[in-house]
Amino acid sequence: MSQTEPVGRACETAEEGGGEDPGTGGALGAGGSSSSGRGPGSHTRPSVIVLRPAGPCWGAVMTGTAPRSSGGRVHRPLRGSHAAAVEAAAVRTTRTDAVDAADPTPGARVDVGLARQTGGADTTKGAHRMDRTQARELKAEATDLARELSERSVLASAQGSRVPLAIGLAPRPDGSYGLAVRYRLGVPTVRSIARKVVAEVGPVADVRRTGRIRPSTRVRPPVVTAQALGETGRVRPLRPGVSIAHVDVTAGTLGAFVTVGGAVHALSNYHVLSGTPAARVGDVVLQPGPADGGRAPDDRVGTLAARVDLEPNGHATVDCAIALLDDPQVDPTYPVGRITTTAKAVGGERVGKIGRTTSVTAGRVTAIELDDVVVGYGEELGELTFDNQIEVESTGTGPFSRGGDSGSLVYREDGVALGLLFAGSEVGGDNGTGLTYLNPIDAVLDALGATLV
Repeated sequence: MSQTEPVGRACETAEEGGGEDPGTGGALGAGGSSSSGRGPGSHTRPSVIVLRPAGPCWGAVMTGTAPRSSGGRVHRPLRGSHAAAVEAAAVRTTRTDAVDAADPTPGARVDVGLARQTGGADTTKGAHRMDRTQARELKAEATDLARELSERSVLASAQGSRVPLAIGLAPRPDGSYGLAVRYRLGVPTVRSIARKVVAEVGPVADVRRTGRIRPSTRVRPPVVTAQALGETGRVRPLRPGVSIAHVDVTAGTLGAFVTVGGAVHALSNYHVLSGTPAARVGDVVLQPGPADGGRAPDDRVGTLAARVDLEPNGHATVDCAIALLDDPQVDPTYPVGRITTTAKAVGGERVGKIGRTTSVTAGRVTAIELDDVVVGYGEELGELTFDNQIEVESTGTGPFSRGGDSGSLVYREDGVALGLLFAGSEVGGDNGTGLTYLNPIDAVLDALGATLV
């Protein structure tokens, strides 16, 4: 998935259930402390570990990040005996309703006060603040526990080796990290597994019920076009935030401009500029997208140049593609000035974006290095599992993103890029308008061999 692949002609993907989906033929869907300038030859492969704010340590923990093998993550024991911890969690019945009682609405953040109990004793007492390294260790152990519990349940046949929870690192106000635990209803026994994992983690677990997560791609014109707050019309010269899409997709967002081999390209998502595995290099890209009235050849602005392939029901770290532009004269300064510097998210950053549907919005990074984020892509690609993702919630009264904002570049308040928006949930976040998910921007640029203009 880290290799750039040529692509083929996009066609419609079927919608999976309700809500937003890369399906129904389209792309309309939903900071860091160390900054580094990027230039030609400066790309380094980013880690594929997903982090989220984590809770206190359980005591002594294994060191190092979770190793991987060709068959998946290597299982590691929890403190003491992994098997004993799993068995204890499996038979625990005390306070098992705490997750639901504390989390009455989908996506609401909860500091769950579940004490780890061994023989009636509360072993979370004295738990210390965790730095990022300790949080990663705890995350690896919690992931192993979730997998073990899943294999013991009816999830095993349906999920295979997939972990039923998304687990990462959650930033805390004091600068430490907690464990981010995300679960969605509709998956057998997932709520029970979430309860048991939280009971093992302790009182600083950040638990959220997200609802289904889908690419921000679905639109049904003309209603959605009419309700969009962003730019859905024809714009020349091209600028970030405008409607764009493959000729056979609905509409998404032009996130940024990049150079590859000295040529200027438009950056967006795979499901915006390609749509399906059937797309081919050279396919026409329109601005505005077809859902917003774009038609070939009058609204052609370029052609599909490259994408990072997505495998049906597979694992991925990025959803991205680029289009070679017919006219290299663009406006990369809109709306906050030229963005050429990137950084890895550390959690808690105030961020913004401009998108085709919701225009300019503000949010906050609520999780980093989030693994096992399951995103529904419809019949053709199925459910894809993303690792090393960033989660953002809105800090306003409305959503941070909605269908059609896919492909937006997300940046810190100081104009440093953090991620490429690709998916979101319809519920969740402090204001209940949904959570948004980003690919780390360095991973995107490295995979495409691109540099921000």
